[in-house]
Amino acid sequence: MSSKKYATALAYINDAKKWPENLGVGKPYVENIDERLEDWMTYLCYLQTGKTKEATALLQKITTFKPKIENTVIDFLPANDLVTAWAIEKLSGKQKATAWLNLQVKQYADNQIVMWCKQTFEHRAATSITNDAEVRVLQRLMQLR
Repeated sequence: MSSKKYATALAYINDAKKWPENLGVGKPYVENIDERLEDWMTYLCYLQTGKTKEATALLQKITTFKPKIENTVIDFLPANDLVTAWAIEKLSGKQKATAWLNLQVKQYADNQIVMWCKQTFEHRAATSITNDAEVRVLQRLMQLR
C-alpha cells in the first residue's frame, strides 16, 4: 500500500483472510471471524482505485461486526475497535464513533488495547502497546495517512 501497488496489496489482504486448513480446529462461523482490519485495508485500496461503492459496502460490513465474549472467550481482536470507530466516523460522524468507543471501553474496562483504541482515535498520547500484531499494523497504517 505504501508503494501504491493496490492490486498487489489486495492480493496480500485476501491471503490474510484465508483460514489455515490444518489448524486443528474447524473454521468459526463467518459472523464470528473478525476481519475488520483486513476490510479496512481493502477499503483504503478501493478508495485509491476509485471503487467508492465497494469501499462504502466495506464500511458497512465493518460496522455490523459485533464484538462479544462467549464462555470467557473473546471472538474479536480488540485493536480492530479502532477500525470500527474509523468506519463509523466515515458513515455517521465523529460523535457516533466516540460514543461507540465509549461503550466498548465501558464493556471491556480491563482491556488495555480497547483503551489504546480510544486514546488513538481521540488523538491523545496512547499507551505504548508493541506486543499486539494488530496494533502494529494499525500504527503502520496511520503512518501512511
